[in-house]
This record gives sequence, C-alpha cells and structure tokens, in this order.
Amino acid sequence: RRNIYFLGGKSYEQLPAYMKSFDVCIVPRRTEHNIPPPTKVFDYLASGKPVVSTNIPEIGWLESYVKIAKSKEQFVEFIKDALKEDSLELRKSRVKIAEENSWEIRVEEILKIVNEEI
Repeated sequence: RRNIYFLGGKSYEQLPAYMKSFDVCIVPRRTEHNIPPPTKVFDYLASGKPVVSTNIPEIGWLESYVKIAKSKEQFVEFIKDALKEDSLELRKSRVKIAEENSWEIRVEEILKIVNEEI
C-alpha cells in the first residue's frame, strides 16, 4: 500500500517523535513472536492519543481507556470511531491512567510488598 512504510527497528528514544504524528495508536495483533508488552500500551496512553488493540488478555483491564477489538472488522471500526470520538477529556483520562501505572509507581508498589514481607 502506498500509505504504509516499513521503517525497521527504532530506538526507544526515537519513538515519541513518531508517535507525535499518529492519529490513533494501534496494537494490531499478537503472535508468539510479537507479544506487545503492556508497557507499550502505557506509552501510547501517555501520549493522550486514542488506542485500539486486538483482544490481548493482559490489557483487558484497560478497556475503559483502550478500544479492544474482538475481530478484524471491529478493529477497523474502532479505528474509525477513535478518529471521530477523541476529546480533551478522553486524552486527559488516558494520560492519567498512564501516570498511575508509571515505572516509578510500580517500583514503589513492589518495594512496599517486599518490605512488608521482610
């Protein structure tokens, strides 16, 4: 397709520059070689942009913030919906959930559990 470019791997530091031009962030599929880590979804949410994913169990708890499609047709439909439905309020809620799940917060939670057990 004329509007698809395969750019190869990019460093983590380069990703924000690419995400800046996204209208919708997508997690298109899951295979045994391409399991999107939940951190990728939090990076997307931190941008405030709409996120559409295939049905990945690990991110199911984020369904209030991520449109999770259960079919190819629904995936396409959700992308179209995301382009129309975006708002400042939705962007703020996405950023907030990403902030609540930052590495710093997760490390604090882990340390709290470890310290309670010691």
